[in-house]
Amino acid sequence: MTVVASSNTPDLALGDTLVRNATWFADTPAYVADGRALTHAQLLARAARLASALAAAGVRRQDRVSVLGRNSIEFGEVLAAGQLSGIIIATVNFRLAGPEIAAIVADASPRVLIADAEYLPLIASHRARFPSVELVVGIGAPSGAEVVGYEDFIAAAPSDDPPYLARPEDIALLVYTSGTTGRPKGCILGQRETRRAAETMNVEMRTGSEDRVLLVMPLFHIGAMFIGLGGHFRGGTSVLHRQFDPRAALDSIAAERVTVLHLAPTMLQALVDAAAERPDALAGVATVIYSAAPITGPTLAAAMRAMPAAGFLNLYGQTEVVSTGLPREFHVADGDERSRRRLRSVGMPFPGNEVRIAAEDGGECPPGEAGEVCVRSAAMFRGYWNDSASTAEVLRDGWCHTGDIGTLDSDGLLYLVDRKKDVIISGGENIYSLEVEECLLAHPAVGAVAIIGVPDDKWGEAVSAVVVPAPGAVVEPEDLREHVRSQLARYKAPRHVFVTDQLPVLATGKIDKKLLRARYTGGACDNPDRDNAEYHAHQPPVGQPARRLVYTFAYETGAADRWHIGGTWRNPPFNIESLTYQVVPEVGGHTLWADLQAAYDGLSQPVRELLESVSAVYSAYPGDGTRNRPPVTETIEHPVVRAHRHTGRKGLLISTGALRLTGVTETESQVLLPFLQAHASSPNYTVSFGWKPGDFVLWDNLATWHYAVNDYDGPRAYRKVIGG
Repeated sequence: MTVVASSNTPDLALGDTLVRNATWFADTPAYVADGRALTHAQLLARAARLASALAAAGVRRQDRVSVLGRNSIEFGEVLAAGQLSGIIIATVNFRLAGPEIAAIVADASPRVLIADAEYLPLIASHRARFPSVELVVGIGAPSGAEVVGYEDFIAAAPSDDPPYLARPEDIALLVYTSGTTGRPKGCILGQRETRRAAETMNVEMRTGSEDRVLLVMPLFHIGAMFIGLGGHFRGGTSVLHRQFDPRAALDSIAAERVTVLHLAPTMLQALVDAAAERPDALAGVATVIYSAAPITGPTLAAAMRAMPAAGFLNLYGQTEVVSTGLPREFHVADGDERSRRRLRSVGMPFPGNEVRIAAEDGGECPPGEAGEVCVRSAAMFRGYWNDSASTAEVLRDGWCHTGDIGTLDSDGLLYLVDRKKDVIISGGENIYSLEVEECLLAHPAVGAVAIIGVPDDKWGEAVSAVVVPAPGAVVEPEDLREHVRSQLARYKAPRHVFVTDQLPVLATGKIDKKLLRARYTGGACDNPDRDNAEYHAHQPPVGQPARRLVYTFAYETGAADRWHIGGTWRNPPFNIESLTYQVVPEVGGHTLWADLQAAYDGLSQPVRELLESVSAVYSAYPGDGTRNRPPVTETIEHPVVRAHRHTGRKGLLISTGALRLTGVTETESQVLLPFLQAHASSPNYTVSFGWKPGDFVLWDNLATWHYAVNDYDGPRAYRKVIGG
């Protein structure tokens, strides 16, 4: 397209940055990914042709175009096309389940959906749920009957110039929240406000055209998107990775001369660990930005030691508004008590931002008193798409009510205490999870922890700790309680301690506490001393390597409800999270098998072929007539599950008591997720996601209990049913 001079008007749209960069930094790469590079001049030209092609397909200025994909140059081009033309780009979280993705696309009501080739089967299976979509464009896909290939689409553009240009008052983006407290909501981000946010990021990052920013966080989320816009604001380069891998990141930092990192704290720790054998790999890093979740003191200290020449920047914000930052000058490795205290803060408001702490009555809290963090900014969102009620709740009197609880100190620094909806009310006392988490992280046996509240008949809610043990450590619940009692009020000590090998993490890097509450609410014991009893009973002797044990479970019906665990009958309660065997009483016309068979018969042929092609691992349960091994009278074979009917038991014994998929690849999961999630709305089934990557469970809700048992491998015993 023809390059025109940038406007001198202070109120500008995002397209101004594209034009400036194509003029002043024409040959500087805008994006680098997968061995390819796209200069700023090429980005402007490609964005203009994409906008022209979209207009030819019937998309008007301020119509929506949704994009579903991993980080790629093409994703950057789609964002740029919206910045230039005034088309609203609605990003979609590719990590969601099929029905969740369909709901977001339906809410945005785009005319065109642009998606990576790997997600096209998912789109096809849910196409009826978003009738507004008139055209699907496939990135990396050939053109066909239902899809137009991305390169073919751009090549067919009628002009090298966009048909219309964005205005500052236009909506630029619909970016959906992570849904930590409910369903994802579409944040309306304007051209004017987003450009101001990009300028703020550039000032805080202190980057120019020679800087290269490594982006491993997904571009569909505000964090990576705004960091990328900040780097581009003065002609910098974004180095894109489709997913985070610490070793691949180290290779890229060296090969692409990366100067700026943007990582969640868990990623930062993994990168530092991976760099231990390559001490010079991080020498060229000048700026480290960490955000999305609280960072521990040891992680920050290790990162600062690994990159002593780098400046560190802590960012705090939400999809709705980027609020504060702790600048590099405040990151002092060996400072006094005041300096160490500052490192626990999320910094000061950015220029042009205001922060206040609101009390329950709406008044302003004095320094040191906790209340809701409220932000006012010229760069914040305009409201929620199709959700006026939530907009009115969050945007009041010009302030964005973040839902975070925090305090301001006498220096004006902001300290986060908790999410408002994560505050635990136990016996009438407010307990802030972050405070208890920080206390537990100081215990040598704790590698990671999340504090949640679970319902309690006596106290209303009980403080519960979900703990990942430190390498080689044994978690003793009472030790953790005593540690908390020694540092905090006694009522803040966890009544329940659940040990797990991994905490579920959202795309933003935040721990998914909503999932944890759902997972552990049903498994909390009345007697906290019994929590994870099997874990403690089966710890390996000191000095012996960890190994995985797989138990068999059966539920014996009758007057005495007992679990058969590893050859011994035990009375509940236990925390048994995954059943290798489960007896389901056949009462009221039990239909589990029929439901599974019908579901399988109703699958599309690609899904059936996938299920039949992956390896299935089953546990036999030989019948020897004893109490522990009841005789098998009938076995039902199936490509997915195996069920046995036993004499002497009033029930159906089902391998895993569920359809469990473990080690599923990303491509496979996009085919399987729609099938699994389709059963979540049924009263007979529950689908669990986020256990760990590639691990999905279709639970049978007719079972009496779902608890968790732990093993040597720290902590749970489970049986792989499908996949690696």
